Amino acid sequence: MPIPKLLHQTWRDADIPARWRPLQATWVQHHPTWTWRLWTDAELRALVAADVPWLLPIYDAYPDPIQRVDVARVVVLRRFGGLYVDLDYECLRPHDALLDGHELVLGHEPAVHAHQQQVPGLLCNAWMASAPRHPFWDLVLARFVRDARLPGALASTGPILLTRCAQAWRRPLHLLDAAAICPLDAWETDVPPEDAHRLAARCGPEAWALHHWSGSWWRGRLPPRGLDLLDRGQPVIIGQQDLHALPPPADHPLISCLMVTRDRCAQALLAVECFFHQTWPERELVVVDDGDDPTLRDLLRDRERVQVLHPEPGQPLGALRNLALAHARGAWVAQWDDDDLSAPRRLEAQLAAARSLAADACLLRRETLWWPARERWAISSERPWEGTLVARRDALTPYPPLRRGEDTPVVDALLRERRVALLDAPELYVYVAHGHNTFSEAHFASLFHAASHEPTGDARVAAMTEAARAVPLRALGRVLGAEPDLRPRPRRRVVETPSVLVLTPMRDVALHLPRYFDLLDRLEVPAARLSLGILEGDSADHSRALLDHHLAGVQRRFRSIRVASWSHGHHPEGDRRAPAAQRERRAHLARCRNRLLSHALRDEAWVLWIDADVIDYPADVLHRLLAADARVAVPHCVLEPGGPTFDLNSFQLTAPEDPATLLDGVWQPPRGHGRRYLDALRGQERAPLDGVGGTMLLVDAELHREGLTFPVSPLDGYLETEGLARLAQRWGVQAWGLPDLEIVHAR
Repeated sequence: MPIPKLLHQTWRDADIPARWRPLQATWVQHHPTWTWRLWTDAELRALVAADVPWLLPIYDAYPDPIQRVDVARVVVLRRFGGLYVDLDYECLRPHDALLDGHELVLGHEPAVHAHQQQVPGLLCNAWMASAPRHPFWDLVLARFVRDARLPGALASTGPILLTRCAQAWRRPLHLLDAAAICPLDAWETDVPPEDAHRLAARCGPEAWALHHWSGSWWRGRLPPRGLDLLDRGQPVIIGQQDLHALPPPADHPLISCLMVTRDRCAQALLAVECFFHQTWPERELVVVDDGDDPTLRDLLRDRERVQVLHPEPGQPLGALRNLALAHARGAWVAQWDDDDLSAPRRLEAQLAAARSLAADACLLRRETLWWPARERWAISSERPWEGTLVARRDALTPYPPLRRGEDTPVVDALLRERRVALLDAPELYVYVAHGHNTFSEAHFASLFHAASHEPTGDARVAAMTEAARAVPLRALGRVLGAEPDLRPRPRRRVVETPSVLVLTPMRDVALHLPRYFDLLDRLEVPAARLSLGILEGDSADHSRALLDHHLAGVQRRFRSIRVASWSHGHHPEGDRRAPAAQRERRAHLARCRNRLLSHALRDEAWVLWIDADVIDYPADVLHRLLAADARVAVPHCVLEPGGPTFDLNSFQLTAPEDPATLLDGVWQPPRGHGRRYLDALRGQERAPLDGVGGTMLLVDAELHREGLTFPVSPLDGYLETEGLARLAQRWGVQAWGLPDLEIVHAR
């Protein structure tokens, strides 16, 4: 029996609080043919009395109102079927395709919730869908009776009880990943009310709905992160702490991240990428490269916030760590191993934990373990993990001259002599077994044997998919020859996808290549309909060698790959943003785009231009651009979701161009001078534009074939992508922007 098109929500009475009405409206908007019903507390009790009267004494005896609501929502689904969602849920897209063909659909809560409750695969009871009279609900009703005296709603009526019922159910269940219905956890959604509308932009491309976790019944009782304090080895505080509640720092001390590496450039670059994505602003990376291959040193030379050292050969690992420590400029230091991955909030969270307890150091009490070759993923046992060290520099003793295990004596000395905070946040750090670690496979086998939790099957994929939102798992898997298959399910059914050619000119983009290919892999375009064209030229950072390395691992993703090299000899000096440099710089970019276009375009229906330093976009970005019904279209390029426009080449003219801003034949007005950008047009489905940018640009390929290219000399004062929009206007083709379709550019 199919799931009927019924949408159920509950509240104590018929007056929905104002803060939830916009969320409720998203469900009606996306499901215009569904029947929506709001159940009041009185109606729910009447239904329980009529449908399961034997349960009514237990129902009335629950001490917490949320327990009665938990039970009643099950009774509603058992009787009528349909979709139940809490009022603090936001619908991101229609659910018809998600539920089609199933009789019961449940979903997981975020992995961090499961860690907190120590319940692997914790299920969410705030979003549930079912056909009427599904037998699973009889099992749940029986469990309500059995567990009625358990303390707390989570175990007696809520997610923990639902999870245990699913584990006891002996038939197949259709379970969704947390990324589908709970893409953000309770801490990530704990934002000021005025910022709540921006949360949807942070969801991954596989998200169908967003739980805002307003928690009227538990807010203030949320199980916080475990945070202990040891003073000279003795426990002073054994407790819990919500990191979001920690006071902001009075200052912003510099943290020096210390990385020792040797001849594994591709892997080390991913650790460098994790450094650049950290949310803590005051940081530097000190790299001690002990290898013979100069590639990494060349890539990182002259990078902001990075020091690169090349020591005398033959020194033990301990001596190399001391060298990095000697060159650190920060009052705080962090161990930054070249073969592991750190989530963006690692530095911020560990420093906050240490400073809130006046500690000299912070280590993670648990970390994530990944063994790609054996397809194993786990949460470690509890102990201070040396690789996660963040400490005051003056609190560290010198590293002993050992070739492995050199960090253990340093951490032991901290624990013995100093105040050390231990934070239980395993999602902040991924410890990778890649086959060339300083420790043997037997060492890693023992770590997995002692792990506190090791999910398998769909649960493992779900946990890794969630982690891949924060750290470059796929890219590291490709480097190690064991890329995990974490491709999300399609967001919607597409009757026919047109053929698309992705075009990207590249120069000095080595640090962006892993993310570039990760995002292409997520694009919701079948391989048979997707081609790739790249023009690389005059890179000084080994981009071409690393590009070839990545291309070797993605052949299956594309119908064809066309790569060209062009040594154009353009080496501008000085500030490339300076007005005097714009005509030459943008003319050069136009030549590169035109050359790539002539080399790569074949029979494709559309061309999607994507710059290599775009670091995030939705997997369905192409479908949404196509849905704009425009022959030239751009998304909204920002530096952070919900932030101001970054690509100022996409604009509407609000007044004639000011002659005073015509510099070297090119219009170069100050920001906002006579121009309106996409951030001022949010809320519009699409908006006509007078200029377009090229960070991402969709063009009907037939226009390109007919001669719509990028002007290399000013056309009415416009060059390159802006000139393309001007030329299109002359042809009677309007360019359009999508203000609410955001893509994120590297800073």
